Amino acid sequence: MRRDGRRAGSERTRSSDRSKGVDRTRRNDRSRRPQLGGVGDGVGRMSVGFVLLVSLSGATMALQGGGGYAIVGLSALGGCLVGTALWWYLRRVAREFRHSKL
Repeated sequence: MRRDGRRAGSERTRSSDRSKGVDRTRRNDRSRRPQLGGVGDGVGRMSVGFVLLVSLSGATMALQGGGGYAIVGLSALGGCLVGTALWWYLRRVAREFRHSKL
């Protein structure tokens, strides 16, 4: 290995890639980013957090109402379904708003 951490002969591989038309400089092409809502990006984390917040809200209301464990669990599940539907609707409206011409 050389001082810069590359193996000997790496230039030869790169020059042969260039002659074949392979472009290795654009590995992080922004056009290949995941769509909105992917769990790995910030929007995905925010959407999961939003659904969990709505779910916990339903469970908290059931707890304050004096419900048992089954009622609290069903309220959390119902809140998760409502949160998912609300997230889907808000995402759809946001896409339509973004593509509209104002």
